[in-house]
Amino acid sequence: MTRSLRTLALIALTCVLLSVVIGSTAAYRLLGESLHATRSEAAEQLIEVLAAQIADWVKTQQHALGRLATSSELAAVLTAPDRPEARLRKAEELRRAFPAALRLSVLPPASPSTAGATHTVSCLVLAERLLRENGAFAMVLHAAADGGRHLDLIQPVHTGGADTPPSGLILASLDGRLLQERVERLLPKHSTLTVQQPNSSGGTLIVATAGTLPQHNGLAVTRPIAHTPWEVTLWRLAETAGPPPGEKIIYAALLLLAVLIPVLGTIYVHLAIGRAIDHDLKSVARIFQDVRHGNMRVDYPMELAESRK
Repeated sequence: MTRSLRTLALIALTCVLLSVVIGSTAAYRLLGESLHATRSEAAEQLIEVLAAQIADWVKTQQHALGRLATSSELAAVLTAPDRPEARLRKAEELRRAFPAALRLSVLPPASPSTAGATHTVSCLVLAERLLRENGAFAMVLHAAADGGRHLDLIQPVHTGGADTPPSGLILASLDGRLLQERVERLLPKHSTLTVQQPNSSGGTLIVATAGTLPQHNGLAVTRPIAHTPWEVTLWRLAETAGPPPGEKIIYAALLLLAVLIPVLGTIYVHLAIGRAIDHDLKSVARIFQDVRHGNMRVDYPMELAESRK
């Protein structure tokens, strides 16, 4: 059977490519557990950074509101006899100085009321509850009964020093789209990022979310966000873990086969070329011998197509 050097070279190349495919697949499956662990660790580090950046944004808003609470004019309004109209005027002035707020109210400390407030009753009830329960003036998502959603931020006003009970408080409601836009800017590629807040019924409220990756088919990590009752969850593309123990033997055998294929292929091509050249050299020698004796044959068999030409 006549063969060409090109055919033998293609056989060698096919062996190499087949070895690469089989070896890569087997190695990826065998190393899947370590790859999964590495990517999980990377996701853990990334969620820490994202949670810190969201917490910094909240802290920036809290500090901006805190600077307004140090105003001497505000202290005068709160320490003077109760004048709702004066609080309304001061609240409007502070709102202009704090443009992130949709609404802003200056309230007495004991029992926030609708007098002198620009907020709804439900917002004032929330402010009173937060003030009474834990004194933690964190930013919270307020989902009102009418379907409205905003971020409420409470800042106590201490006219007699930080160690004294508050003389009043500032209640500011921020547009939730501010946080939504920030979450969208922070969103990593091929991920979903969600900020959620526990509610009183034991469930969660979605504060902000970005990305469209299915949450049930991926690696998920969650971290609390400082200065808030929130937590942030990062979903990333599902990673392939290692194969079951019984399959590891199969993939180890495939990996060994991937090593043997190019070795055996190289040996075969080397021996085939050697035999073909040896055969064709003998045929060429026979030609010269027949020419010398004047006994030419009809055909002289050649193993290599290049020799036949």
